[in-house]
Amino acid sequence: MLYLIYTQRITVGQFSLFSSIHFSFSARCRKLGNVVNAYRETEASLDNFEEILKIPTEQKPEHPVALPSLETLEFDRVSFQHQSASSPALSEISFRVARGETSRL
Repeated sequence: MLYLIYTQRITVGQFSLFSSIHFSFSARCRKLGNVVNAYRETEASLDNFEEILKIPTEQKPEHPVALPSLETLEFDRVSFQHQSASSPALSEISFRVARGETSRL
């Protein structure tokens, strides 16, 4: 470009105009690249999520048995810890509640 100015094929003003257009165009191309990249990452995440949703969560019994109406619900010293956790989420939880009962915690 400096050669073109030196040989007077373009003016300094034309060079400045070309430079500003070039930088503006390249900035827009970079932004478009970022949008395309974000779109592809989102598409891959949604595909992974769809595959996770297709995983069956529970096996249905071949011959299910109907349960009678539940009158009480009771837990006795229930504990739970996820295999990757360092401490239990629940530890020795016990309670009993009858149908229609409510409680304030």
